Amino acid sequence: MRWGSAKSKREPGWLVASLQPQGLASVHGRVALNGKGRIDRLAARALEGGYAGAQRLSRDWHLERYRCATLLEPGDYQLLLVEAPNVPAAELKSAIRWRIKDLIDYHVDDATVDVLDIPPDPTGAVRTHSMYAVAARNEAVQGCIERFDAAQIPLSVIDVAETAQRNIAALYEDEGRGVGMLYLGQGSGLFTINYRRELYLARRLDIGYDQVSAAQERAEAFNRIAVELTRTLAHFARQLGYVAVNKILLGPEPEDSGLLEYLKSILDLPIVRVDLAGALASTCPRTDPASPRIRSFPRPSQPGRAPAGGDTVSALGRLSALGRHGGRRWPSRLPDPAVEAPIDSAPWPNRPRRRPRPPVDWRTPADGPGRIAPGCGR
Repeated sequence: MRWGSAKSKREPGWLVASLQPQGLASVHGRVALNGKGRIDRLAARALEGGYAGAQRLSRDWHLERYRCATLLEPGDYQLLLVEAPNVPAAELKSAIRWRIKDLIDYHVDDATVDVLDIPPDPTGAVRTHSMYAVAARNEAVQGCIERFDAAQIPLSVIDVAETAQRNIAALYEDEGRGVGMLYLGQGSGLFTINYRRELYLARRLDIGYDQVSAAQERAEAFNRIAVELTRTLAHFARQLGYVAVNKILLGPEPEDSGLLEYLKSILDLPIVRVDLAGALASTCPRTDPASPRIRSFPRPSQPGRAPAGGDTVSALGRLSALGRHGGRRWPSRLPDPAVEAPIDSAPWPNRPRRRPRPPVDWRTPADGPGRIAPGCGR
């Protein structure tokens, strides 16, 4: 499938790609003029010949016209809650690296580190100020970049699941209220709490859709999830009582497991199913004309079995492409502030043209909090 002419200008918005040895999946989205997220392109294809096959797809789909992002695998990074150091912004990264040096199982000089601020209580009633530190091995970040380079896909941003899920939950926020969201992947789950489009809490669960979909494990899995949510919400209320959570979102499931109704019967908060079709406008067909249907790629450990959740690009990745305030990103190319205005800073199509990005310079210092190059800031 060809997405327009190769001579076209760079497309607005973001394209999120999932690149695996078995296949390439991508979804392109942007924020429309009415402020609603919109999906324009959605495609998935099995690969023949590994990353050489991805090169052919990259050319066929003209991915050089897009700003591309991907998500780190959960096992490739850690999200650590630390007390915010009382230092100038220019020294924040160094201070955070010192704070986490005993919390990671490798030398801090081998880590790429970024921060997610948790805004403090505006009334000053809660004096503690915390931050999330995102730490990943340099080799994991560099390996991700090299895979996309080998496939000739112009990777601009590496994101994490927590901020991607935050972007989805932000679509359902009510003014002045927090919102929780639970998403179950194949082997694990993620629970987050948003407030004013910022991430205030992230907690991983060792329970996934595999457990809730298995009849013999379902009752125990439901009970464990309810206990985890109840304890997490109680702890959150004690620590961050100025954020009033008024509902819990349940992420999409391949098939209804009954978890939604169970949580409604246990928790005192409203439980709402995430409906991405209703939250997002879509201008694209669900199938690739060159392929009979959008399909997932089986994992090597489970030949022939498609991952739970359908499309390889998950619901998390779709909104990672549309996050207007962006989250904390690891760019594989450092932007030129003189010519690269944020994609949403001017109404489309009157956005500024961009020159090709310079190659990675590992010696270049970070260009401000929340924007670092892999390997910098040691």
